Amino acid sequence: YFITATLGVLFNFLIFAIIYFFSKKILIHYQITNPIYLKIFKTIVIYIIPSVMSFYGLYQGLITHVRKVKVVIPNVSRNIKICHLSDVHIGSVYKKKFIKGIVKKVKNMKPDFVVITGDLFDGTCKVDIDWLSPFDDLDVPIYYITGNHEQYYGTAKALKVVEKTKIHHVLRDEPITFENLMIYG
Repeated sequence: YFITATLGVLFNFLIFAIIYFFSKKILIHYQITNPIYLKIFKTIVIYIIPSVMSFYGLYQGLITHVRKVKVVIPNVSRNIKICHLSDVHIGSVYKKKFIKGIVKKVKNMKPDFVVITGDLFDGTCKVDIDWLSPFDDLDVPIYYITGNHEQYYGTAKALKVVEKTKIHHVLRDEPITFENLMIYG
């Protein structure tokens, strides 16, 4: 995470340095050459804007977003509440404490079932089975589909870890039925 975050911050600074370079040429072209204005412009464009954007991006990456969406599906006999988890990225940054927070939010939603659609794991960091144990506190079916980050971790290793939890329904190019609802993964 640290390397990725650092690269993102450096990329922000690089992009805004390039913007500053071309913007300065435009300012000079229009004869805005006052050194104080140019210094203020440089400070804002090269330092302040990329710093604010970087911190905002890092902050957004560390919080869990919950969004409620109503979907009408014909021929489903009742309202079914589904909790969809995606891109959890358990690994070097997010561990058991993070999963506990997610499970607490899931419990408050009172879903009929949970789907985890890829990237439960992140990178090549060894995952401790205990990190996933909060999922065992859920009293609803949990359906899981692997994503590209499971490939980085090792799909077979990821599935072995998942098998030791209550995430029993691993969908691998197959459908499963929940009441009148077909779930494909």
